[in-house]
Amino acid sequence: MYILSSAVTDNDVPTISSEVDKFISDNGGTLLNQEMLGKKKLAYPIKKTRNGFYVLQSFNYEGPKLTALDNKLRSMEPIIRYLFV
Repeated sequence: MYILSSAVTDNDVPTISSEVDKFISDNGGTLLNQEMLGKKKLAYPIKKTRNGFYVLQSFNYEGPKLTALDNKLRSMEPIIRYLFV
């Protein structure tokens, strides 16, 4: 799951999501499911924003390559939080 900043327009959400999808599939991952949960109020402000667009993805990915995905999501400016389970 990752949360996009409220500064991202609704038209840009699919573009950012496809960039994450492409990175996963290019590095040997398999996408299983994706849900756009929409814009919701955050429990607490993150980077001076109170709302965020939630995206939930299920995918298969090798453990050692997870560091590369972590670095990619950390470097993407529109993503304000993410969580791997």
